[in-house]
Amino acid sequence: MEFSLRGPQLNCRSSSGITRETILRLAKLYYGVELDEGDFSLLKDIERSFLPQGNIKHHGSSFPSYVRAFGQYIFWKLLPKQVADSINRLPTSSLLMLEIDDSVSSLPWELLHTDRNFLCLEHVLGRVPATVGGTHEPIKGPIPMLMIANPTGDLIGAQNEANYIISQLRGSNIRISRFGSEVRKNDYLQLLESGKYNIIHYSGHSARSSERGKSCHRFKDDLCYGYEIEWLKLANPPHLVFSNSCQSAEGTLDKNEAGNTSLAGSYLKAGVGGCVGTIWSVSDIGSSEFASDFYRYLLFGATLGEALLNARRASFKKWGYNNLIWGSYILFGDPNIRLVNRA
Repeated sequence: MEFSLRGPQLNCRSSSGITRETILRLAKLYYGVELDEGDFSLLKDIERSFLPQGNIKHHGSSFPSYVRAFGQYIFWKLLPKQVADSINRLPTSSLLMLEIDDSVSSLPWELLHTDRNFLCLEHVLGRVPATVGGTHEPIKGPIPMLMIANPTGDLIGAQNEANYIISQLRGSNIRISRFGSEVRKNDYLQLLESGKYNIIHYSGHSARSSERGKSCHRFKDDLCYGYEIEWLKLANPPHLVFSNSCQSAEGTLDKNEAGNTSLAGSYLKAGVGGCVGTIWSVSDIGSSEFASDFYRYLLFGATLGEALLNARRASFKKWGYNNLIWGSYILFGDPNIRLVNRA
């Protein structure tokens, strides 16, 4: 299992002897998949290592302790010591780019806990694959956004999310073109290929596949596969794709839902600068507020990575552990991209 972490203050590459079986067991704990005997053994090891003895209670009030304990276990048991020590020496809000082997990408590495804080609340993060999008310069003038909300017609929450984001961004420099269930798969591909939009916001069903390029968005008439996105000839690729999978990610490992993160690679191969996707299903209110905060930070000149960090911190301040929306989003691609120059 290979790790590469890069940034202005950090550049290290190492490997860990942890087995893939342990990685999958940890993922099951995160995603709430039904556990077997081996999973419970791992859970007990986490409890012994990172939960105060005599303070272990299997009910809702202990949830924050478990989230932190899972993150600490990965940080101290999976990462080589020299990598963990290097991360601990970083100043707050450092830029950190994660290059992680595909075989272990299902783990929420952003929720590593350094004993001080979760990585995603402490640093500017981006997952950078071997191939990332091309150069994306800041935009002068109005920023065109393509918003696809509830393309299958069965997600009222997606419609509410779109309404909220539009209301919050009214009067801003973003110009939104909104489509719903009237848009078909080929319509979406043509709109994407047109080069008219710097931001794509998709709120609907997505599904993940273990087959390369077979993860997909769902439209009313058909599935839009990752390989179809990769095949597009994008003369002017978007700076950003923000993809929400509304209430479709339960049992991620078993049902192959929430394909936003696996679709990210297809968007990057097509030339998109950055792709933000969810690893869990997200609440309607939480996702609407998170996306609106994220876009507002971008409009003030923050990079993609900075905007995501600030939106996470705002969400954690409001929701804490009552809503893990702040830990549900992952940025794939270049965290240094700006949509507008700083004022």
